[in-house]
Amino acid sequence: MLKKYLSQSIIVIIVIVISLLIFNFATELKGEQVGLAQEISIINNPLDRLVLVNKQRRLKWNFSPPDLTTVNIPFTVVENSSRQKMRFEAAKMLENLIFQAQQEEIELIGVSGYRSYQRQLEIFLENVILFGDDDSYSSARPGHSEHQTGLAIDLTTPDLNYQLTEELGQHQAGQWLEKWAPSYGFIVRYQQGKEGITGYQYEPWHLRYVGVEAALEIVADDLTLEEYLFAQPEKLLTGKAKLGIEPPRLRFPFES
Repeated sequence: MLKKYLSQSIIVIIVIVISLLIFNFATELKGEQVGLAQEISIINNPLDRLVLVNKQRRLKWNFSPPDLTTVNIPFTVVENSSRQKMRFEAAKMLENLIFQAQQEEIELIGVSGYRSYQRQLEIFLENVILFGDDDSYSSARPGHSEHQTGLAIDLTTPDLNYQLTEELGQHQAGQWLEKWAPSYGFIVRYQQGKEGITGYQYEPWHLRYVGVEAALEIVADDLTLEEYLFAQPEKLLTGKAKLGIEPPRLRFPFES
């Protein structure tokens, strides 16, 4: 019985490894997402705080921020996990945000910060096996996750059993977060009603660091990061290398 179980486990591992290799090779060779007809741009400078990562723009498989540091806030994961890391500036601003929350008796817990290309690939393949590859709004393909930039963080609260759920948007902790996060440079990246622009479902738990100035402007005008950048072509055309993205076509490919 044990021998049969071990044999099946080895087969599963081999299949996963082969899938990882094929996916990596296909995406790097073609410079596009497998299964998608949309044109994909490779980000050439992912270190800018306004870097745009979405379903049309992907990070290289070997990119990892050089200034990752452990965020000193409570997390759901064990110590020394890469999920507890963010880029230095974002990490310090998040610590200040969570400190203010604690002063106001708002309990927020970190779930996932930095996530490598390889880890995102594992998550994506797991979702393909479980749910099929329908390009749903719920899971980013490897290279297309903001977590790889080290500028994104998923937060939750004990009141919601530490789950990542849309209910956070109606919870006191989520509403507090939406109000105060911009003052520390963070935005709720995937907003309700903006799915056609971002390409992803509403995620009140997913914060993205863009800097205080940009965050306040984005929230004041009720914009997504895509809208904010597309509306200011000078930020793209005069700072192409700084932003690390190609000047985008002025359209939202996921709008119905």
